Amino acid sequence: MTLGHARRCDAEIVSYADDLEVRGAAPSAATRATVEPMMVRLRLPLNATKTRCGGVPAERLEFLGQCVGRNYNPRTGIAYIGTRPHPASVRNVCRNVGMLTEAWRGLPPESISNS
Repeated sequence: MTLGHARRCDAEIVSYADDLEVRGAAPSAATRATVEPMMVRLRLPLNATKTRCGGVPAERLEFLGQCVGRNYNPRTGIAYIGTRPHPASVRNVCRNVGMLTEAWRGLPPESISNS
């Protein structure tokens, strides 16, 4: 069922668990004026320290371990708006892989099982 909130704000609403992101072309004040009463009706409080209005690409938006903002194609150098992993997420993945493979250090490659 579509209630039309996204259409009224010319926006895309992305939610995951208790996180919500509204991406839209409408002015941020108008979008916020639509979203806040909806959240009150749903009895979902907005975290004042985490709630903000920003403009991509001038500002980078961090959401669920991803950064939304201006990126550059490494081959052409052309700018585009897109997502990339947050540096902290990349560090966590590298740290976890390192911990999982630490026992393999110094072993010959043929002794390491693929399973």
